[in-house]
Amino acid sequence: MAAIKITESEMYKLHGTIQEMEKYTKEQDTEKIIQINAQFHMLIRTFAKNNYMSKQIEAIHSFDRHFRKIALSHVDELGRALKEHQQIYEKIAARDPEGAEASIRTHIQLTTMRVKDKTS
Repeated sequence: MAAIKITESEMYKLHGTIQEMEKYTKEQDTEKIIQINAQFHMLIRTFAKNNYMSKQIEAIHSFDRHFRKIALSHVDELGRALKEHQQIYEKIAARDPEGAEASIRTHIQLTTMRVKDKTS
């Protein structure tokens, strides 16, 4: 939905979060990455302008935040997360809703798999 509904100024903000992710990934600043990651996800939800989806995600917010913190707690994950977020951004910027959805699904699946591996 964000790929269809996002405005140019919103695209600029989303690109800014990608640039911040790149900076803090190079610096291996996990705490900043966790903050920027949450901001990136929140911006996509906001720019999708889908209240139903936002409410569903908000209902599991504490689990989601905890899950992402585990996912990003290892320095080796930072580069992978950055690459996945860049792919999502590129699909949204290209106004490719199917590509954006596929990239988001892949990101969720890979993150879930990596967190399971870390917590098993």
